[in-house]
Amino acid sequence: RIVGLEAGVLGVTLAWAGIDGVVLAFGAILGALVASKARVWLVAVGCAKLDDSVWAVVALYTAVVGLFICCFRMKKHVRLVVLLSAAIGATLVASSLAWWVAHCVITGHLHCVRSAFPSVTPTGGKWLDFLLLLWSADAADVGVFAGSPYDLELGGATYRMDRVVGVALAAVIFFVSARAQFRFLREAYARELPTGLQRALLSEE
Repeated sequence: RIVGLEAGVLGVTLAWAGIDGVVLAFGAILGALVASKARVWLVAVGCAKLDDSVWAVVALYTAVVGLFICCFRMKKHVRLVVLLSAAIGATLVASSLAWWVAHCVITGHLHCVRSAFPSVTPTGGKWLDFLLLLWSADAADVGVFAGSPYDLELGGATYRMDRVVGVALAAVIFFVSARAQFRFLREAYARELPTGLQRALLSEE
């Protein structure tokens, strides 16, 4: 019932917003996707409530979707889009590099990798497999270190080395990309702001 009520309120809000409702709808969909991924990650790190309690799941989705709608409503979504585009771009670049390196090792073009890690048993696959590996811990194990003894053991849990390296690389690319885009955004805002003389003339008009 609560979910139905929330859906009804959201529908009325989007209809009342008119053409801006399309933007708000996009924000709601984006928020739902982020909430879904956040739930999987939180359950993986030990938040059992989000796996057992329906109310906890509803609360998470309500909070995240509401936050995204508010950001889009207050026109704060530009920075959000910057972060989202940086995250998507980082995973695309990192997964492409991982696929290329694995392909080169399998075909015998990167002897230095086998020299440094003699026990590697690289497993190839489609580029999509490498992308899914970055987004999901349950994805098929592909890459240079797939099935090798180089996986990371930490706190009693095993983390696949290909995923560790891929996520770390994506994080670095994300940081650099987001920082550059925010700098460009600040410069664009600065160019749009009127100078002191222009502000004086505009105020007189």
